[in-house]
Amino acid sequence: MFSRPPVEQPLAVCCSLPGVFVGHKFILDLIKEKLNNLPSSDLYVPGVVSIRFEDRNVILGTQKMTNRWVITVNCAAARDELLRVGLYMLNKRVMLKRYDEVLQEEYKEFKKCIAEQKKLYAHLGQAVCAEETP
Repeated sequence: MFSRPPVEQPLAVCCSLPGVFVGHKFILDLIKEKLNNLPSSDLYVPGVVSIRFEDRNVILGTQKMTNRWVITVNCAAARDELLRVGLYMLNKRVMLKRYDEVLQEEYKEFKKCIAEQKKLYAHLGQAVCAEETP
């Protein structure tokens, strides 16, 4: 899954949802509703830079995983507001998390898995060599 450590994306937040029942516009409308209450300045109006859907079942070649929505905003105030209030979908509160924290956790797990695979392959290699020796 990782070819290198994840690149930091400090203004990105994410949430996991089962299925594909919502679309980009639905997510965008929910976020705009939450950010409307934030004050703007001469420098910026809090808003969304991008919304990305990650179908993790396709990416990981598995089934029954939740899909991920990654939302990048244009300022820390917008990010912090989304983290604080979350989103409400289908009468349920969905909490958002910092995307960097989620990726770092997944990267740690990935590195552990690779280390275990290396140990296993080393052990299997030694076992094969021991069988071949008279």
